[in-house]
Amino acid sequence: TGSSGSTLEGDAAPGGEVFFGTYSTGLSHLRADGTWHTYRTGDGSGVPADSFTGLDMDPRGRLWAQSGDYVRDESGLYYVPRVDIRDADGRWSSVDLGGLV
Repeated sequence: TGSSGSTLEGDAAPGGEVFFGTYSTGLSHLRADGTWHTYRTGDGSGVPADSFTGLDMDPRGRLWAQSGDYVRDESGLYYVPRVDIRDADGRWSSVDLGGLV
């Protein structure tokens, strides 16, 4: 963690693809054919942020991405306010976790 552009999290997708979340330089995708693509906000890909603190691939091939920091509530508990999901077809959606710890 820390320096700009540091890789914070990675997860493998079905078919040998790998996604890497970074501290500030977007979401990088190593495709099965060995080529790279980095998704950034403003590039038309729909990626929700340029910083990622958690990634997980589900059995359906969807990438669950935590693109925000943990939030501390008034009782001192930390929680993730939302996660963003990239479907296998590349579309993004957000899920409000409503204070899930």
